[in-house]
Amino acid sequence: MAQLVNYQIVPQVASLVRELPAPYLYWACVTDYLWVPGALVNPVAGPQGTPPVITQVHACICYKVITFAAIRLGAKPQIPSPNTQGDETLVGKAIRGTTLGRLLDGSPVVAVGGCYVYIMTQAPNDNDPLFMGQGPYDTTIGDANATLLPSDFSQNIINPVPTIQGAASGPVPPEAELFRQP
Repeated sequence: MAQLVNYQIVPQVASLVRELPAPYLYWACVTDYLWVPGALVNPVAGPQGTPPVITQVHACICYKVITFAAIRLGAKPQIPSPNTQGDETLVGKAIRGTTLGRLLDGSPVVAVGGCYVYIMTQAPNDNDPLFMGQGPYDTTIGDANATLLPSDFSQNIINPVPTIQGAASGPVPPEAELFRQP
């Protein structure tokens, strides 16, 4: 079974899997921030195009949702603690785990996943860093790559700037097809 696992993953990961004691086959942690601005939209009677009245009913609040999943060969995976020691309060959590099977030497293949939901004491503003977390097996990433900063956001992605007259154009490169949405 261990040989089969190595053939199913990319070569770079396969070499890492063989070198680590109780290696991780998969580990991901996603941090979502959901701002609720406290605006209530009130439709107004009138002809087509009449704008609604927007009423501010409370200050902006922010939910922080951490979703994680891990598969580890030979041992249980480390998972994030729900205690962030930050300015948020845990309001819900779900954790699931399973032993997927055993390797030839009898050691387990264990999968664990879960989700933590927090309400933040103060909603982050556009200038605050947003922390993403990092894997338990690589401590070299550091805060710079585990934090979204204001400079990481581009105004040109959602509302692209108009094409500059005379700019190069042509066929879409074949590798761009990998990212085409169905």
